[in-house]
Amino acid sequence: MVEAAAAADRITVDPAEHHQVGPVSLGDPHTEDFLSFVRARQDG
Repeated sequence: MVEAAAAADRITVDPAEHHQVGPVSLGDPHTEDFLSFVRARQDG
């Protein structure tokens, strides 16, 4: 799960297709909350 989350963080917007540049922020902050919950349950 850690590797998948890190890979998702590296996804960026294609400036040729969109007017913005940078990382994709899909579902923030809910995605981080969900991953923290899953990580805690996985470790528990």
